[in-house]
Amino acid sequence: MGAVETPARLYGTLARSVPALTWLREYQPEWLRFDVVAGLTTAALVIPQSMAYATLAGLPVQAGLYTALAAMPVYVLLGTSRPLSVSVSSTVSILTAAALVGVPPERVPGAAALLALLFGATMLLAGLLRLGFLAEFISYPVLVGFKAGAGSGGRWTRCTPI
Repeated sequence: MGAVETPARLYGTLARSVPALTWLREYQPEWLRFDVVAGLTTAALVIPQSMAYATLAGLPVQAGLYTALAAMPVYVLLGTSRPLSVSVSSTVSILTAAALVGVPPERVPGAAALLALLFGATMLLAGLLRLGFLAEFISYPVLVGFKAGAGSGGRWTRCTPI
């Protein structure tokens, strides 16, 4: 017969999956004012940026707005890094556009949503299997090359042929 979970042990297990349960207990009310200012400042940058990236991905601007507004509350609950900024990036937008090249225009929003769900499920599975250590095997030059390639690729797609 298995051991009965005590409330403290159950809370510890849940807190590992939902880090907000840990830091909310230690949150001090005087931090709220600064957090609100930081949140509004971040929103002023992230919302227009996400809308522009949606256009880059070939999606309506509303998709970027939904992405900005939906992703942030989820990260507040499940994220593990306070200073980390999480948002849509030009690299993700370019890869999304590339993946949806053959999709008829009327089906692009649904296909992008399915792509996002599949990616989220993959990341959730990787997190549950604790596969984060695999990122350590990606060398710094490879990461720099990937970022430079994605950035220059985004610029070249905006150039018209001569």
